[in-house]
Amino acid sequence: MSTIPSEVHKAESGTLAVKNQEISNRITVWRGQAEALVVSNSEDYAATLAFLKELRTYKKAVGFEKDPGIHSAKQHLDFLREDKAKHIRPLDEIDRVAMQKAADWKEKERLAAAAEERRVNEQRRRDAAEKAAADRRVAEAAAEEERKRRQKAIDDARKSGEIKQREANKLAKQVAEQASRDKEAAREVEEAAAAQVKDVKVKANIPKLAGTMGRTNWKHRVVNPDLVPRAYLQPDEVAIGGMVRATKDKEKAEAKCPGIEVWSKDAV
Repeated sequence: MSTIPSEVHKAESGTLAVKNQEISNRITVWRGQAEALVVSNSEDYAATLAFLKELRTYKKAVGFEKDPGIHSAKQHLDFLREDKAKHIRPLDEIDRVAMQKAADWKEKERLAAAAEERRVNEQRRRDAAEKAAADRRVAEAAAEEERKRRQKAIDDARKSGEIKQREANKLAKQVAEQASRDKEAAREVEEAAAAQVKDVKVKANIPKLAGTMGRTNWKHRVVNPDLVPRAYLQPDEVAIGGMVRATKDKEKAEAKCPGIEVWSKDAV
């Protein structure tokens, strides 16, 4: 009677369990030996190197034992991924075609809404500026009318002898200064009124559908690296590490690249 696949799998699993237990036992022994190691002289150092050599040799053997299974699993995983991908790829292409058409229309609508928003807000600012200017002209005219009225009263008082010429000149100067202040205040009110216009938002008429993502992607490209603020710059760790390893000298490496700390650490 031939062995059915499930029985083969059980047999392989049993063998694997035995091998794994053997490895676990060795790990337990070596962990205890490593924790008990004391390196205080050259003999201890040599003994530790011998221990490491044996450990690493066995580690390679474990790799040789386990790698074929991993390789087989990777091959099967790659097969499954490719089997999925050969169906997903054409679906992705169809998705891109439809998405691009929708995105093009959405962008067109968004730009149209932005243009309408600019037009509406520019018109609102023009209307506000025109009204503020008209109000300023009315205020200036009122200030001028008041100046003339007060000046006439001063002239009449001077002619009737109620006040002398010197007093009349003084009062006329005060009236003129007040009129100037009133006109300046009218101009300030005009500027403030024009600046207080709040922009309105014009929203693009873009429908939404549950289960789909409608979003605007903001992107960028660097056109002048020299103008990029320091907060957005990142040190090139790979280049710095290569320089440090090539220099092999703390002071020289730190002089070549200020802002870093260099140290060495022995390994066996």
